[in-house]
Formats: sequence, C-alpha cells, structure tokens
Amino acid sequence: MFRPEDFKYFAEKLIRNIYSFNPYQEAVIRSSISRSYYYIFLELRETLIVNFPREIREQFLNDSNIHHCLIEKILFEIGSQSRDRDFIKASKAFKYSRKTRNLADYDLREVFSNEMYQDLIMDIGKIEAINVKIKQIDRKILENAYKKAKEKCIKFNKIDK
Repeated sequence: MFRPEDFKYFAEKLIRNIYSFNPYQEAVIRSSISRSYYYIFLELRETLIVNFPREIREQFLNDSNIHHCLIEKILFEIGSQSRDRDFIKASKAFKYSRKTRNLADYDLREVFSNEMYQDLIMDIGKIEAINVKIKQIDRKILENAYKKAKEKCIKFNKIDK
C-alpha cells in the first residue's frame, strides 16, 4: 500500500539533489512543491476518514470531487467550533499550499525558487501538527465541521448535492 509520506521523502530527495538535475532545477522545485502538497493532502484526508463517524465517512468518500475544498473548510470549522486558532492557521496554510501547488503545476509564467519550496514546507509543518490534533477532536465537532464545510464547498463550487 502506498504511503503519503513517500511523496514527502521523494520531494526532499529531489531538492537535496537539485544541482544534479541541471538545467532542470525549476522542474525539480515545481515537482517537489506538487509532491509535498499531495503528501499533506493525502495525510489529512486519511486522518479524517479514520476519525469521522461512519455515516460522515461514507459521505466524505462520496465527495471526492470536492476533497481539496472540504479539507480546507473542515480545518477552519474545527478551529471555529473548538476555539483552537491553530486549526484556523492550518486552514489558511492548506489554502496557501494548494494555491502554490496549482501555480507550480499550471502557471508556466511564474518562476519558482527554492525559497518558495521552503515557504511551502514551513506551512506543511504547521499542518502536520494539526493532523495529530485531529485525532483528539470530538466526533460531534468533526461531524458538524464536515457538514458546514460541505455547505460552503457546494456553494463555492456550485455543484449538486
């Protein structure tokens, strides 16, 4: 079975060996940003799946077309309901990480540097700390956070329920 942290280790290895990829260094940075984002996305997704009540887990699995939006909003809602500002900060860091990954994957005009990768890694570190805390959140808060997040994502994405 694939482990999401393999993406993280792969990205780190690419960055450590960036100069051996001359003249493809920007491709290494872009790939490392993308792999790092998918590492934390998959880690959060799997943690939520395991910790959601069964009914919510089923719904979440069926909402795969909005997982990226859901995770960002769920983190925010957990922070709002539990009054834990770290979740709100992690929500913002996740949003920024997703935006950076989208730019790295799709915006050919943007020039990416190792500093941009390092900024992303700092944000991912904040999110990793929250991933551990999710396991301690009451399931009722998780359920309510999911429901509110889904409403926001449906409204934002204009998708059918």
